[in-house]
Amino acid sequence: MFLYDDTKSTLSDDTDISEANSEYSAMSSASTKKPKKDSTSKKPYTEADLMSYEKKKFELAKEIYNEFLDMNGSMTVNLSKKKTDVIKHKIEECANSAFPLLEDDLFDSIEREIAQLMLDTHRRFKESLAFKKQMKIDNINTRIKNAASQTK
Repeated sequence: MFLYDDTKSTLSDDTDISEANSEYSAMSSASTKKPKKDSTSKKPYTEADLMSYEKKKFELAKEIYNEFLDMNGSMTVNLSKKKTDVIKHKIEECANSAFPLLEDDLFDSIEREIAQLMLDTHRRFKESLAFKKQMKIDNINTRIKNAASQTK
């Protein structure tokens, strides 16, 4: 199974690793084949392009931190202070360096924690709905029994 991929895996449970690797190679090579382009259409990337990309990445990371991780943010997410402080330190370190380079996986640990919190909250929500539904059914059954006993 591939994340973010519409293709379905044809691997069975008894498929060995070498077959899986060959299937993956075939799928990836088929999806990466592109028509040849004119060599004049290729633009080499320069250091200025890289700097521009890193600057945008830094600004976006700072915006994400200020809005979602900072205690005074407009939509603060309830996460461990230790993890948010690590992110804050990395962003500040990047801001103070001459050539700022942020890690591409800067928010991965936070993303995993948020996903876990969301799954836990969803599970509790579903359980509370089931509990409320069962309580309503019990209440209706009690009323029916009371009404039946009063009519006798």
